[in-house]
Amino acid sequence: MELFAKCGAAPPGWLAFVWVNDRDGWVYGGGLLAFSLITALLVAATVSRTPVAAVLAAPPLVAIGRISYGLYLWHWPVQVVLTPERTGLDRSLLDTACVAVTFAAATASYVLLEQRVRRATGRPRVALAAAPVAAAAMAAVILGATSGAVAPAEFYRSPGTESPEVTVAAEPGFAPGSRGAPRTVAIVGDSAAMSLVPAFARVLGPRGFRVVSATLPGCGLAVVNPVDERGWRLLGSENCPRAVPRVMRSLIRVHDPEFIVWHSSWRDVSARRVRDRIVRFGTLEGDRLLAASLERMRRRLSSRGARIVLVTLAPRWGRVTAAERRVVAHYNRMMRDFVAAHGDTMRVLDMAELMLAVEKKYKKAIAVEQAARLRTINDIVTFLNQ
Repeated sequence: MELFAKCGAAPPGWLAFVWVNDRDGWVYGGGLLAFSLITALLVAATVSRTPVAAVLAAPPLVAIGRISYGLYLWHWPVQVVLTPERTGLDRSLLDTACVAVTFAAATASYVLLEQRVRRATGRPRVALAAAPVAAAAMAAVILGATSGAVAPAEFYRSPGTESPEVTVAAEPGFAPGSRGAPRTVAIVGDSAAMSLVPAFARVLGPRGFRVVSATLPGCGLAVVNPVDERGWRLLGSENCPRAVPRVMRSLIRVHDPEFIVWHSSWRDVSARRVRDRIVRFGTLEGDRLLAASLERMRRRLSSRGARIVLVTLAPRWGRVTAAERRVVAHYNRMMRDFVAAHGDTMRVLDMAELMLAVEKKYKKAIAVEQAARLRTINDIVTFLNQ
């Protein structure tokens, strides 16, 4: 045990911090217990004369240890505030900025707050007076931050273990005695598509269309098993591999739509895991896999002759990085080429171009989005009437 404490405790602990994904199931089936034991051994190694203790006694590491509680407290708020949309930084620069700001905030709180609290512990009266004031201030902050909070909209929620069913959003608004059978329009995609379903229902219902929703928040139709750059499954996509095929089969079998509006998803430009490898979008292999996935989904959706309107990917809001612009442009080129190869049954609507067209007219991002999506719906109505 002493030999393990001298030589073997530190590397597993450090590797766990760097490589372990807290979303993996094994972490909660004994992984956390193993991590706790390794941590205990690491602590034991630091209180005796061991190589680990000698390394951790280095002045820079001792300084980090002094502000470690502040690092723990500040790292998450910093990551929430400093996002690619707000800063316009690429991932590597953004990570560097987050580390720098976290260290600065932890150092400031150590000097201005922690040290003063420690000095006040020798003065009971000051501590007794400060305790209720601090508690009241904390309660006020919590109440102020959470007052008026509401549950997230349905289109922000990822599919649960029970896959959602296809829902009818609008029945055709035919007047009594009118002629013609109603035509069914299906809206498919992720939360962006779901957020548009009410607008489609308002516009298409009175025109004699039946509108059904086959949308799955958090799920792209082409890439159902997305991972991040480290190979970790994206949060909210755990049930997508089962939910997407099930819902699409139900849509075609039960509702047999004549038209399908297929909204692209940011999940479709994510990396994917293929066996033990991570395949990234933008590489030759990644683009081939995406093209094959698109073709499989097209065949499924059009298996009974449905015509498809493919809505391309819109750029993210805020300060968009150059890398994200390249991703959007490359993905949308692939979508246009894909539709061109099936021009008799498909049409493409470029959301990015629509947003640029209305961007000068509206100053607020939400207004640009609403205007662009309204233009999209109007163009789709024109296509459906052809």
